[in-house]
Amino acid sequence: MEKVVLFRVGSERFAVPVDRIQSIEKVPELTLVPYVPAFVKGITSLRGQVIPVIDLAERFSYVSSASDQERRMLVVSTRDAWVGLLVDAAQDVIDVQDDARRPAPRVGLALKREFLLGVLQQEEQLIMILDLDALFTDEEKNAVLSGMEQSK
Repeated sequence: MEKVVLFRVGSERFAVPVDRIQSIEKVPELTLVPYVPAFVKGITSLRGQVIPVIDLAERFSYVSSASDQERRMLVVSTRDAWVGLLVDAAQDVIDVQDDARRPAPRVGLALKREFLLGVLQQEEQLIMILDLDALFTDEEKNAVLSGMEQSK
């Protein structure tokens, strides 16, 4: 059994394993970073660590349905670094049975399969399990790291 945090971006629901989340924060003040993809909203210092912050609504071409006060930042561990993910709402922590995860369908999702580890079915809705290590291409990752260096 695994615990996951459920969150919403636009009208879609997502999950991330609890052990990949450091914290859930109100959206902090951000420092803009030059020459990065538009979905990178900036950087912030959190407990002495500088992290990039990305807007998942922009990353996935969704429309955010939350006000700035309602939005939250999930601080997550990726393969390379801690990253802040702006989401519309952090919703719940649930237990997921080992056999509950299914492969992402080839059609019918509003998101590319490359961003997903799989899906969960909860009542009538599919919950997409986000692959945190697939959020950036190598080129995007290099642009973010370069931009962070220039902002120092």
